[in-house]
Amino acid sequence: MWIVAGLLSCGGGVVGCDVAEAGDSSAGAAAGAGGAAGGASGSAGNSQGGASGGGQGGAGQGGSAGNDQGGSAQGGAGGSAQGGMGGSTQGGVGGLDQGGSGGVGGNGAAGASGGPVTAQDLLALTTGCSVVGGDYATDSGGDETVPICELNGALFWTADMDIDCDGYATAECNENTDPWYQDATSMGDHIAASELPYVVIPSPSGRFDYRDWGIELGAVVAVIYEGQVRYGAFVDTGPEGIIGEASYAMADLFGINPDPASGGTAGPVTYIVFTNESALVAPEDINDHGLAESIGATAARQVVDAN
Repeated sequence: MWIVAGLLSCGGGVVGCDVAEAGDSSAGAAAGAGGAAGGASGSAGNSQGGASGGGQGGAGQGGSAGNDQGGSAQGGAGGSAQGGMGGSTQGGVGGLDQGGSGGVGGNGAAGASGGPVTAQDLLALTTGCSVVGGDYATDSGGDETVPICELNGALFWTADMDIDCDGYATAECNENTDPWYQDATSMGDHIAASELPYVVIPSPSGRFDYRDWGIELGAVVAVIYEGQVRYGAFVDTGPEGIIGEASYAMADLFGINPDPASGGTAGPVTYIVFTNESALVAPEDINDHGLAESIGATAARQVVDAN
């Protein structure tokens, strides 16, 4: 019976429903016999229309539900538009409470900002530069043009990607494949560059000292290249005057030629190192790349929200 009553109430006062959505309290009152105008007016935030909607409990269901859920309480930023439309469109069918729940959709829209961070989200933070270090060359003997820049909760630079092949020897990384091979990283000899995606940061110098920013070995870094973002720990230090280097395995993740003698890319590759002390892989877990990815995704969301 309530479905029929709801249909008749809005059907008998279609003009009342439509006009009440526009905020006309007199039209809401005119549709009071069906009660739907009270619901529609409640969705639009017109308390007078809701109150005058007598009939079959229109004010009780439509006005109250519309006001409390669709109009005010759950509207939020962007939610009020969703709530209002949901309330007025579905209210007349007797689903006056459904009209109010349309406003809850506003929370869903706000929650969308908490989804996975994309490469584009991170790159949007790097369009300007508050310089805190540099300048660096990307290759030995090159122009020193790369600064290190500050964000809230992170530092970043945009450079190339040279291939680091240090760590214990593998078929891909050894003294025969890499002219600059070293059998240990800055975190020890239990790491292999061909197996663990990691990032290299320049050794401390007058240009920049990562330790001054609370960065330590194991800090997680976001690496962005051609619309992709990957995360890896800071595991090795490089030359004092050159920047832009990552492990054989990191290059391989992006589809970059990982050959230490002839591979790499001119980029641009953007590196964002998180300075939050929680964005750190402990030494005993350093070979757990999945953990670095998880920590990095969380840290990236925090940095995007903070900038």
